Amino acid sequence: MQKQRILVIGSVRTEFIMELDSLPPAGGRTESEKSFCLPGGEGTETAVALSRLGADSLLCSKVGDDPDARDLKDYLVSEKIDTRFVSTLRGEDTALEVILREGEEEGRRILCAGAGACLDEEDIEESFISYPDAAVLHSDIPPRCAPAVFRLAAAQQIPLFVMSSGSQRFFNILPETECEIFSANEEEILTCTGITPSDQERCMKACMAFMQRIKAGHIVLRLGNRGYFLYDGTYYSFISAYDVPEIPGLQTDHAFSSALVLEYLRSGKDIKRACEYAAIVCAIYATKGGGLRAYPTDGEVRRFIKRNEIAFECGEVQE
Repeated sequence: MQKQRILVIGSVRTEFIMELDSLPPAGGRTESEKSFCLPGGEGTETAVALSRLGADSLLCSKVGDDPDARDLKDYLVSEKIDTRFVSTLRGEDTALEVILREGEEEGRRILCAGAGACLDEEDIEESFISYPDAAVLHSDIPPRCAPAVFRLAAAQQIPLFVMSSGSQRFFNILPETECEIFSANEEEILTCTGITPSDQERCMKACMAFMQRIKAGHIVLRLGNRGYFLYDGTYYSFISAYDVPEIPGLQTDHAFSSALVLEYLRSGKDIKRACEYAAIVCAIYATKGGGLRAYPTDGEVRRFIKRNEIAFECGEVQE
């Protein structure tokens, strides 16, 4: 089976994480028990996840001309990601997100977008000369770039997958959007529609609200450890999440979205099968504790299915 060539449009940044007992008061000082840097960004996470699962992964983003940019590009290349369209902006710093973690609480985040805020239409146009089989758009790019993605995907007649990141300003441009799948998590659903998807009726209302704003073949609601709600404008279905140990603050969004996109393409656009496969990938990701190292390979997915006797038949290994 030939590899799927998937273009990811999203941010690349360094994440600087500090673990604290508590935040100091204004003008005060405290000591961090632990601090470290990691590659981050929605584009980075999705491109890595796709590459691990066997896709030919390309990334479109913008970085500065600092040491962080060089480290990030080296990391992406080590993950077999095509970085030709990760452009460098002279005189700017690479995006940085500072994450302050207090005990078991979810971290507070402070983002300096840096060069990432300067991604433009020319960058998008250049990335589409790769003639991908599909494109994945994250809403952490500058909203002004999104129309170019919609236009180029339509011109090349390739499926476009829009993965919301809770950005209200991005949601405001959705009436211009036509895509294969639009997906959002619980927080994003509430932010964009004002609806808490707590039951079937509310999930349907949320899907209808999205359908009024976006021309999507499928709406996929990611409901955490409850599972996934699918709607195509006529019918709905629900895929349960696997029962795995819960880790406070763990987000499986990128693991799910990447697996969903890849299997949707491999299966000939079978949305239910794609969600079932994505649920398996999320279970493995959560079991491994999350983070970039937890994204599973295709081989790990096959072994997990066999070991747990899951009724899911994998296709041929991609070459």
